[in-house]
Amino acid sequence: MPSARKRTPTAKLSRKSKPDRRPAKTCASLSQAFFSLIQQRDWDDIAVQDICVAADVARSSFYAHFDSKITLLEHMILRSLAASREVRVQQTGSLGLVAWIIDHVTENRSMFYRVARSGGAQIILNRFKAALCSELTEELRREGTSHSAVRANFILGGTFDVLFAWSRTWKVSDLPAVKAHILAMSASANRPGPLP
Repeated sequence: MPSARKRTPTAKLSRKSKPDRRPAKTCASLSQAFFSLIQQRDWDDIAVQDICVAADVARSSFYAHFDSKITLLEHMILRSLAASREVRVQQTGSLGLVAWIIDHVTENRSMFYRVARSGGAQIILNRFKAALCSELTEELRREGTSHSAVRANFILGGTFDVLFAWSRTWKVSDLPAVKAHILAMSASANRPGPLP
């Protein structure tokens, strides 16, 4: 009778020590599919099922990772923000986040425009601003800025107001002036003393 092969504890460990890359691949596929769809269609015209079909991912897999399109968008933005964090902070300090927002919106004008004119624009914007506010508050706190959460909210509110106004025309020739205005406003709000 052939002897049964015994599994050693080492064999068990080696099988478990390999990271499961499927969740990351699923998230990446969903992100790429959504990014592609939002370039072509309005936010309100994209259903979760459309994203799943484009990503070749089951709907149940989508909901295993995200609650909604908004949480998928938030995930995409936070990943992009995290990827830029070290370089951004080293080069420009806390206002580097504001410059990053301007650059990110400029590079993704189509997506920003489609989201901005959707029925849920305010909900989406509030989620986006909340994620960014945490990041900016922490950066301001590290620099020793007083009332950093209040200042972060003020800076981001002004930043998005100006970007929304600019989104009505998207004139690229206006971008240097838009960026300079937002950065000057942000620097003013970041000075010691009461907010302007």
